[in-house]
Amino acid sequence: MDSRPNIIFVLVDDHASKAISCYGAGINHTPNIDRLAIEGMLFKHCYVTNSICTPSRATILTGTHNHVNGVMTLDDTMVGKWHLGEGSAHEPSGFDYWSVLPGQGDYWDPEFIEPDGHKLNRGYVTDIITDKSLAWIERRDKRRPFFLMCHHKAPHRSWECDDKHKHLYSDPIRVPATYNDDYKNRAKAASVAKMRVAEDLTYQDLGLVQPDGGESVGTRVAQESGSSQRKIPTDYKRLKLIDKDTGEIFRFESETALSTFKFQRYMQRYLRTIQSIDDNVGRILQYLDEKALAENTIVIYSSDQGFFLGEHGWFDKQFMFFISLLTLSTGAWAAAICKLQTPGFDTENGVIDENCCAAMTVIFARGTIELGNVGTFAGPPFFSELRSQLGSTGVLVQGVDYPASVIGLLSDGGDGGPTMKSLIQQARSQCPDTKIIASGYSQGAEVVHNALSDSSIASLVSGAILFGDPDTKKSVGALPDDRVQRFCVHGDIICETGILIVDASHLSYFFYAKQAAAAAIDLSGV
Repeated sequence: MDSRPNIIFVLVDDHASKAISCYGAGINHTPNIDRLAIEGMLFKHCYVTNSICTPSRATILTGTHNHVNGVMTLDDTMVGKWHLGEGSAHEPSGFDYWSVLPGQGDYWDPEFIEPDGHKLNRGYVTDIITDKSLAWIERRDKRRPFFLMCHHKAPHRSWECDDKHKHLYSDPIRVPATYNDDYKNRAKAASVAKMRVAEDLTYQDLGLVQPDGGESVGTRVAQESGSSQRKIPTDYKRLKLIDKDTGEIFRFESETALSTFKFQRYMQRYLRTIQSIDDNVGRILQYLDEKALAENTIVIYSSDQGFFLGEHGWFDKQFMFFISLLTLSTGAWAAAICKLQTPGFDTENGVIDENCCAAMTVIFARGTIELGNVGTFAGPPFFSELRSQLGSTGVLVQGVDYPASVIGLLSDGGDGGPTMKSLIQQARSQCPDTKIIASGYSQGAEVVHNALSDSSIASLVSGAILFGDPDTKKSVGALPDDRVQRFCVHGDIICETGILIVDASHLSYFFYAKQAAAAAIDLSGV
């Protein structure tokens, strides 16, 4: 029996890293993809060389830049989206088995091209690609290691989810801070690009009935499939939109209301499509567990590029912006990857789990109603920067497990203070030489105030890092002011006035992650 590991490479299309929960954006939940990061590795600095489908895929296959590459051969199996040319001359070669979608393929009842011709498959494309992948693993030559490329169509435009996911993400999703970018400080291409959420999405994109008619219905969009799709007009006064599934009618009182509607529909349809990918990653992992293959199989999950989710007002990719060039990557190999502490999630338990001591220990209290014990808005980006500068073993993080309820916010932090005090004492007892930083976001900042009101506790910490502090004008307990670093975004009503009104500014503290990390290192002397 060959002892070399098996490899499963799951590649998806246009999956933005912020649409995976382990990357900390907090807009959706992908537990099965997260499992790869929990049991393996999470890559936060993975970039493509060209953020557009075919060039990116050619680079992934060949390991060369686009000015030199051609589509070269690989061994074993290719299932799903190919998108490296049309016609028999561009079909996969060098694979033991392949079954690929023509062009972009269809979400429902897709046709696949195989060595012996075209075959129609009934059902939802993400399920079918996984079915084909698992069926091939089951019938493979079990004496040899395998390399399976499981390439999904989703979540490529236009977004069509499985029926079972149509109820998801009905609550409003926060709008990016740059959604209304005026492009004044950017090149002309930024303002003329036909990828604006407010102007360029089609009826099909948003699951709406497209009326019969010509330009009065909307500007025609040339699609790869040749179908006649039209953009939704921006004239809100005469517009009546109808939901394809329910028949619900939508009318609008302002241009802003229409733009916001388009953003929310876009995000709902995009995230619902991703949920099926996560389900099917779970199917693959469950199969590997059941067949005792997990210990010797490397599973990698990635995307052909990033994607704009309303940043700068855009959908799509293509530009050389951080968001479109940054792709996601996570992977697990149970037999070889040794986990120290899982970074980048909404829960951190470095002290409670009694991990080995680190130069710095951060005790962090999340904001109101955030998930886990460190949330997603301010904590994880801050920890990521600390780990980048101090190394993954140079810092331990422990979240404060407290209710973080609205009632607590109204009562100056609720009952998180005693819990933080206890954790600070435990951290000092376990690791006498570690430098402790007390930190919190929003209501969590109030928890820091309360915990450090005890001078015996304040004496155990090197400093405090506070984000969006409602009590920004007060001293932080018994801690001297020169050992406190506060970050308060201009326009954040909670931080500037203490009035409990949440706006976009209060949700943008991830921008201060690098400055906060530098301040923590300076305060601690690490």
